Amino acid sequence: MSFSALHQSTSCSNSSTSSTTLSRVTQPATRLLASFLGIRSVSVNVLIEKEVIHVRPDRVDDEEATLRGVVTIKLPGRRTVRSLGVVLEGTCILYGAEEFEEERSTPLLLRRDLDFGEETLEAGDYSFMFTIDVPSNAASGQRCPFGTIKYYLTATLDLAFDGSTINSDPVRVWIGSPQPGEFLLPSYELSHEHISPDLGPFRAHLFSPHLATASLVQVRLTFASIPKSLNIFAIRMLLDQTFLVHYADPRRPKGPFVDTHALKWVDPSIPSDTSLSNHQVNQKLLIGQEWEYEGIFRVLGENTIRGSTVAPGDNKIEVSHTLSVEIRYRVDGTKALLSTKVSVPVWMDDVRLSLLIPSHQRVLRVGRG
Repeated sequence: MSFSALHQSTSCSNSSTSSTTLSRVTQPATRLLASFLGIRSVSVNVLIEKEVIHVRPDRVDDEEATLRGVVTIKLPGRRTVRSLGVVLEGTCILYGAEEFEEERSTPLLLRRDLDFGEETLEAGDYSFMFTIDVPSNAASGQRCPFGTIKYYLTATLDLAFDGSTINSDPVRVWIGSPQPGEFLLPSYELSHEHISPDLGPFRAHLFSPHLATASLVQVRLTFASIPKSLNIFAIRMLLDQTFLVHYADPRRPKGPFVDTHALKWVDPSIPSDTSLSNHQVNQKLLIGQEWEYEGIFRVLGENTIRGSTVAPGDNKIEVSHTLSVEIRYRVDGTKALLSTKVSVPVWMDDVRLSLLIPSHQRVLRVGRG
C-alpha cells in the first residue's frame, strides 16, 4: 500500500490479498469567505465511484474488486492534522434462536492511514483519492432470515490540537459474487429432457436475459406424444432457495434450510405483472397429441430472493438455488389432481450485480434447444 501527496510521500507494505491507496489530489483553497459564511466546524465526507463490488475466489487481482473514491475535508480555519484514515469494515450477525445467542463477527476490516506528521493546514477544501482492493474471498453481502452481512466505508480525520477525531457518515458498500465462469452473462438458457408416465417424453426449455432477483424467465414445454387423455390445469414455476449457515456454536444445526417461492406469472396482455403464482391453462389433450406451452414468469424481488454465493470463501451464510417447472393435471376417468415437476440447479445473481432487469413488456427470445 502507498500514500502520495503533491509535496510528501509515505508508504507501507500490505498483504497481497488487499491494498489501499490514498493520495492528495488538490491543494487547499485560501479562507474563501469562511469567516463571512460563519463556517466553524470541520467536516469529512466520502464519495465512492460505485456502490457494488464484484469478488471472485478464482481471481485474486481483478479490477472489478477495486473500490475507488474521494475523501473531502472542509476546514473553517487553520488546523494541525495528525492523520486521515479510511476504513472498510464488514459486520456479520447470525440471529439467535431459542436457547442460542446471537453471533457477531467481522469478516473484513481494512484500515489505512495517511500520516500528516502534525502538519498545519490552512482553511479550505481538501480532496484525497483512495483505492481499496477487496480480498477475493470476501463474504457476499447478505440480508436473510438467518442473519446479515453488511459493509460500510468510513473516513476519520485525527486533529492534533485537542486530540479530537471527525468521522464521515458511513457509506454502504455491497460486495457480491457474480455467476462463476464469466461476469454478468448476457443470457441464461438451458434445456432439460424428461419422461413422465402420464405426459410422455417432453422438454422443458428455460431462458432469461439475465437470471437475477426480479428478472424474467421464459419457459417452453414441448410434448411429443401424450400417452393418456388428460387435462392440464396449470403451470407453475418454483424457486427453491437453500441456506447453509456456519455458526460458531457447534450445537446449532447449520442446515440445509430450504425456502420455496412461486414465481409470478406475467400476462403480456396487461401493462403490469399479475399477482398470480400459476398460469391457468385448462388445456385438454388427447392420446398421441403434440402440444407446446410458452409462458413468462418473474422472479420475486430482493426482499425475498437472495443471490447465490460462491464457495469456498468467507461466507458464513451460503445460498444456492434450484428452479422448477411444475405441471398440474388430471387424467381422464380419475379424480386425483396430479403434478409433475422438473428441477434444475441455477445460479441466481443478486439484483445489485445485475446490469439487465427487463420489463415484462419486452419481447423475450425463445431458443430452440
